[in-house]
Amino acid sequence: MHQENQSEKRSVEDFRSIFYNDGMGYGNRIEFEVDMISPETGTDHLGQNAVATITSLRYYLILSYRKETDEIPSNPIEILLEELKLISKIEIKRTLKKTGATEKWTNSVLKGHRQNARAFIETL
Repeated sequence: MHQENQSEKRSVEDFRSIFYNDGMGYGNRIEFEVDMISPETGTDHLGQNAVATITSLRYYLILSYRKETDEIPSNPIEILLEELKLISKIEIKRTLKKTGATEKWTNSVLKGHRQNARAFIETL
């Protein structure tokens, strides 16, 4: 029988630590925003080949910390918002130019276009 040692045990306080915000206390929410350039081709989770319709993406996530109660015994983190949207070529080109990326490189990694601006992922 496998016995957990102290380093393998997780508590609600382990989750709470990611909300430590200013050296003085904890916040109740945390937000992440990540701009990324995805590969044009890849393999999905089912092992099938996939082709990206667009390679410039923005992922946005808001997490909330909920105090442990009878209704929330072991999962104190709640997803308040999750989105995956395209970034327009104009916007991402401006951003990449500021980082020193060459136009040749930028054009080589920015592929695809979408007719509508609907999110790929959107949970509210």
